[in-house]
Amino acid sequence: MSGAEMEEHQDKMKKLKEDLQVRTEQISQLQKQIANLEEDNSKKSSRFDGFKTLTEAKIALEHLFDKQVCVLFAQYLRRICVLFASILNVLCFFAMIAQKVSKNPVLEICAKCF
Repeated sequence: MSGAEMEEHQDKMKKLKEDLQVRTEQISQLQKQIANLEEDNSKKSSRFDGFKTLTEAKIALEHLFDKQVCVLFAQYLRRICVLFASILNVLCFFAMIAQKVSKNPVLEICAKCF
């Protein structure tokens, strides 16, 4: 081989080594990402690993569902109480107006017109 061919082969080898190093670093990064994902998945799945049968899992899900239904029911009950209090305030306001109307003969005549 001539000197030019040797130099050409050395350049190719150098480029291949650089490319190999870049690929090795990329593979290393991907392996770290995979390890992190597997760790996250193992943490998430460990919540349900304690169930040995489908029945146990079903009971746990029913309990969680019932708990969520209770939370939603309590939220709706609070809303109903707020609405009920608002209605009572309006009724009290109308009762106060009615009481004033009955005490004032002019307002009583106007109320009869409507």
